[in-house]
Amino acid sequence: MPKIYKWQSLILILVCSFLQPAFTEIIITKGDSVFISNINLGCNHALNQARQKAQILADSSKILSFQSKYCSSNDQNTGCVLDKYSSLFFDSIVIEEKKLSEEISTFQMQNQNIYTCEVQYEFDIKPINQNNEVIYEFFLDNQVFLAPLTPESNYIKKDDSNFPDLSFEVKSSQPFYFYLFQQLNYINDKKNIYLIYPNSIDPNISINNASTIPINNDQYKFKISFPPNVNEPSIIVPLIGIISKEKMSVPSKLSFDQLGQFLLKHQSQITYFQKHYAVYKK
Repeated sequence: MPKIYKWQSLILILVCSFLQPAFTEIIITKGDSVFISNINLGCNHALNQARQKAQILADSSKILSFQSKYCSSNDQNTGCVLDKYSSLFFDSIVIEEKKLSEEISTFQMQNQNIYTCEVQYEFDIKPINQNNEVIYEFFLDNQVFLAPLTPESNYIKKDDSNFPDLSFEVKSSQPFYFYLFQQLNYINDKKNIYLIYPNSIDPNISINNASTIPINNDQYKFKISFPPNVNEPSIIVPLIGIISKEKMSVPSKLSFDQLGQFLLKHQSQITYFQKHYAVYKK
């Protein structure tokens, strides 16, 4: 009998403050991770851990903790996997990062190769003051997805029900411009942050108070699939949203520190946030 998949999700919010007496701009930290197959995914997780350590040392931060539970069942048994991850919200931004070292090791567990990645980075961190006049709300229609592998053609029809849809709603206290990026940590490219809205179908227009995106959802949809070069059972995909009082020219592809430079340059007119969604392999 085929397996029946189901998932449950629970969001837990934990707010903590890490107060430092002085702001430090240049900080060196280490990060590490354990992974099964994709070196880019593993070492980017280690890099993200090092970034978070550096920003915690530099300023005060808040933690949003997200917990998801995924279960698969058949006639004989039911198994569940619990994933925990967090988003950190800072009063600072990384504007430059320099890799000092990277070490990848291998060990075996139950006849399977397991890899570790340990990195050391130097970070240039600057304080950032967002525009507090812009009050917003952002809602993902879902935060946990079960999806098949990305097709070889890299093309999915908008009405293909095998692949789940991603949509979201954004609201603000005043007319605004909205920009949304998606970070793909499993690809072999430092510039792994991509602009997904606005795009060639949904143009860069002012939004009056609220909108569901995609706006032109009769023409396209954001489809979720699982990358074929990842053997891990799930991935976490970060989203970075920017709400601006003014129309901006936004790059379509950025590295993490380039994004930081962009945010710092436009800090007087924007507020920004980070969200995540999880994708499990079907």
